[in-house]
Amino acid sequence: MYPFKIKIHVDTMALSMKRALDKEIKKVKRWGRSGHFLDALQKRKLNISPEQVPDLIKEGQLIEFHTNEGSRRVLIRHMELGYV
Repeated sequence: MYPFKIKIHVDTMALSMKRALDKEIKKVKRWGRSGHFLDALQKRKLNISPEQVPDLIKEGQLIEFHTNEGSRRVLIRHMELGYV
């Protein structure tokens, strides 16, 4: 659990932080699917298997980083599908 809450949009993020997060994101081998992610899929009527998620993330753009739920999370937008 993180002792503080932060929420940073990519537009206000230092370039060094964006690069560090992009590098870290690319290294992740296994991604979880949050309830928010699953709700977004249902709203958009998208069927994305867990196996597809890593490729979509690698192709996507970092939008936001936050620690609001007690863990580190990123919001990534896949240009063709919307948010992932």
